[in-house]
Amino acid sequence: MINLCINEFTKIFKKKIVLIFIAAVIITLVVEIFLCNGYINSTMTLNGKVYDNDKMLKEQLENLNSTYEKEKKNYENNKSEESKKKIEEVKVFYNYYNYALENDIPIFIGNKLSFTYYWKRELIYKLIPLELSLVNSSEENKESLEKEVNYLKDILYNDKYEEYIEIRKEDYKKESLKKYAYEARIYAEELNKEYELTRYADPANIWKLSSRATIVNAKERLLRDGSLLTNEQKEALEEKIELEKYKVKNNINTNGAELTNYNDSYVSGAENAIIIVLTLFMIIISASIVSSEFSKGTIKQVFITPNKRWKILLAKIITLVVILIIISILLSLLIQLFGNIFFGEHKLSPYVYMQDNQIKEINPTIYHILRFLLHDIKILVYIIFGVMLSTLFKSSIFPVSITMILFLIDNTLLSYVINGEMEFLLLKLVTPFFPNVLSINNDFYLSLMFDSSLFIVKSFAFAICLITVFLITSFKVFNRKMA
Repeated sequence: MINLCINEFTKIFKKKIVLIFIAAVIITLVVEIFLCNGYINSTMTLNGKVYDNDKMLKEQLENLNSTYEKEKKNYENNKSEESKKKIEEVKVFYNYYNYALENDIPIFIGNKLSFTYYWKRELIYKLIPLELSLVNSSEENKESLEKEVNYLKDILYNDKYEEYIEIRKEDYKKESLKKYAYEARIYAEELNKEYELTRYADPANIWKLSSRATIVNAKERLLRDGSLLTNEQKEALEEKIELEKYKVKNNINTNGAELTNYNDSYVSGAENAIIIVLTLFMIIISASIVSSEFSKGTIKQVFITPNKRWKILLAKIITLVVILIIISILLSLLIQLFGNIFFGEHKLSPYVYMQDNQIKEINPTIYHILRFLLHDIKILVYIIFGVMLSTLFKSSIFPVSITMILFLIDNTLLSYVINGEMEFLLLKLVTPFFPNVLSINNDFYLSLMFDSSLFIVKSFAFAICLITVFLITSFKVFNRKMA
C-alpha cells in the first residue's frame, strides 16, 4: 500500500498543473497584499484623525470669520442687539471648532460613525447649544447656565474623562428609562471608564465599541429577561460578556466588521482566496486521477500488477487526502509568513474561548492551521466526488468540468436540491450513528464550522454521508471497470 501511495504521489507531482497551482498561490498572496494595503489606505489613519476633518474645520472657520466681519460691520452701523447676539453666536462656534482643529478632535466624521462616541466630540456638541442658550438667555438664567458651561469647559480643557463619565450617568437619571435599560446604560459607562473606550479618537480601537455593544446587549437581556431565560441561556450570555471583556482588556480584535489588525485582515482574506485555489487544484487532480490513466492507456500496467483493484483505488484516495492535508498546513503557514512580513506591526490575534468557566487562548498559528484543515472537509467532498466521476468516464474532461461547475454554482442550484426538509431528514437519519457531530456546543468548534459558501456541506454528519455514498460508488464502478 505504501509503495502504491508513493507511486501515486510521484505521478501527481510530475503534472504541469502543480506548477500552475504554485504560481496561482503566489499570485493570490501578492494580490491580497495589494488589496489589504488598499483597504488600509482607504480607511482612517492611526493617529486619531479623520481624513477630511481638518479640511472641513478650516473651511468652517473661514466661513465663521467672514460671518463675524459681516456682523461686526452691521453692529457698528446699527448697534442692534440682534447683530450683537449673532457675533456672540459666531464666537461660540469659532472657539470650539478652533479647539477641535488644534486638538485633532473629529467633529466632521462623514461616514465614520464610530467617532460619534468620542467623549470630547460629544462634550463639544453638548457645550455649543448651552453656550448659544447663554447668549440668548435672560439675566435670571444666566448664572446657572454659566456655572454649568464653566464646569463642562473645565472637564473638556483639563481632560477630566472620569468626571465626564459621571455626567453621562447623571444624564441617564433624567431620562424616562425602564430599570433594566437604565442599569444597562450605567454598565456601559462603567465599561467606558474601566477600559477608556471613548477616551481616544483612535481608529485602531473602534472595534472595542462593537464589543461594548455586544456586552451591553447581553447584559440588558439578562436584566430584562432574566426570569424567563433557562440556566443554559444565562450561562451563554454571561460567557459572551466575559469573553468580550477579556478581548477588550487584552486588545484581541476578532470583530470582522471593524477589523483594524491588518495582519488578521490579510490572513483572513488570503485564507478565503487560497482555499478557492486549493479546491480547484484538488478538483483537477482528483477528477482525473483514474480517467487520465484510462485515456493514456497506463491503466493496463496498473491492472496487471498483483495488487487488487480496491487497493489501487484506495491508494489513490489516501494519496489525495495526504496531499490535501500537507498542502493545507504548508499554505496556512505560508499565508501567516506573508502576513508577518508585510503586516508584522500587528500580531495575529489568538482565538479566545470559554471552557470550564475559564477563558483560554489558542495560539494564532495553531488556530489558523485548524481553520484551514476544517475547510478541508468541504474540499474532501469535492475530491471524492471527483474520484467517483473519474471512475465513470475514460476522459478527464467530463469529471473535471462537472465537479468544477458544481463548485462554482454551489450556492445556487445545489442549495435548492438538498435544502429544507430533505436535508433535515438526512441529518436526522445519520444523527444516531454520529450523536456528537450535531451537538457541538463549544464555541471554538462552532466558529470553525463551515458556512454555506462552499458546496452543500452544512455539518460533519452530512459530509460523511456524501463521502460514504461517493466512495461506495467509486469502488463498485472501479472494480467492474474494463481496461
